[in-house]
Amino acid sequence: MRLTGRDGALGKLTSAEKNDAQNWLPASAESTQVLQMQSQAQSADIIPAVVVYDRPSGVTAADQAKAAADAEAFTRVSGVVDAQIAGPQAARDGQAIQTIVPVNVGKDGWDQAATAADELRAIANADGHGLAVHVTGPLGTAADSSHAFAGIDSTLLFAALAVVIVLLLLTYRSPCCGCSR
Repeated sequence: MRLTGRDGALGKLTSAEKNDAQNWLPASAESTQVLQMQSQAQSADIIPAVVVYDRPSGVTAADQAKAAADAEAFTRVSGVVDAQIAGPQAARDGQAIQTIVPVNVGKDGWDQAATAADELRAIANADGHGLAVHVTGPLGTAADSSHAFAGIDSTLLFAALAVVIVLLLLTYRSPCCGCSR
C-alpha cells in the first residue's frame, strides 16, 4: 500500500492543504497586500532559479561562452520561461557568473522544482572543466527542501502510530500484570 504521493491518502491531504500566507494572514496585513499585488504582476507558479558559475581563479572567456550556451540550453527545460531568462551576468570581481532562470512549476510546485533544478544543474555541470556550478535562489531552495523531505509523510505517520501504540499499552495495560493471584 502506498501512503504518499498523489495516489495515497496522504497525497490527497497534501493536495488539499493551503499553505499560502494569504490563506492564514489577515487581509489587512502588509504581507498579504504585497502578495496580492505580486500575484497581479507575476504568476505565483513562476519560481526563479539562480544558476551560479564559480571559479576562484577567475572566470575565463571560455567560461563566459559556456554560460551563454547554457542559457540557451536552459530554454529546453520543461517549464522554463525562456523570454524572462536574465544573464549570464559576470560578477565585478570576475570570479563568478550568474544566470537567472524563471521556471513555471505549475500546481505541482515541489515536485516540479526538484526536477527542473536537477535538469538545470545537469546542463550547467556538463563540460565545466573545473567550473563550480550552483543552482540557488527560490527554485534551488525548493528543490533542496523537496529532496530533504522526500518520504517524510510516511515517516511521520509511522512515528506517530508508534507513539500512540506505546501510549495505549502504557495506559490500558492488563490489570493483572503487576499483581499476584
